[in-house]
Amino acid sequence: MASSKPQCLLARIFKHNYFPASNVLSAPVGPSSSFIWRSIMATRYLIQAGSRWQVRNGLSISILHDCWIARSLLFRVIAALHSLNPEATMDVLLTGDGTWNKDLINVVFVPDDAEAILHTSIGGEVDTLRWHYEKYGCFTVRSAFRLAYREARHESSAHDETSSARLVNWSFIWSACVPPKVRLFAWIVCRNGYQR
Repeated sequence: MASSKPQCLLARIFKHNYFPASNVLSAPVGPSSSFIWRSIMATRYLIQAGSRWQVRNGLSISILHDCWIARSLLFRVIAALHSLNPEATMDVLLTGDGTWNKDLINVVFVPDDAEAILHTSIGGEVDTLRWHYEKYGCFTVRSAFRLAYREARHESSAHDETSSARLVNWSFIWSACVPPKVRLFAWIVCRNGYQR
């Protein structure tokens, strides 16, 4: 609500009281926070899991740290073939006319990332957070419940290695043209990060 309708009264009150210099996803929970605010913050992990940035001009989105790629499981960059400035923002991947710089993207990112990036829609003036699991990007309790249910089912089967391995297509790692020890390391990092 605070990101999709920032001018509504409740969003302005929350912003003034709890996150005047940041956003709802990075807001702290103080000792004198209201019950409503503490309840919202208790489900922040779920909001973070279902939210991603809608790329408009790219000025406020970190390439490596923010969730912005429109794909079903992981909204972040998996791996970059060439080093990027950790603080680089999305605007470096856009051309002057506001389209993707395809040549740069294909050189910098692994093929799966490059394909997902080029299929991510762009355009507009200001980058916005959107709820990935609804068509128009607005948070609904129904879709959040479905996501929470899916997360709970995944956690209950996380101990079974075969069931969690079936959920992810690991071919992008195992087919990479890198030494075997790098593939193994990437698989371990992605698998452990995915199972959380």
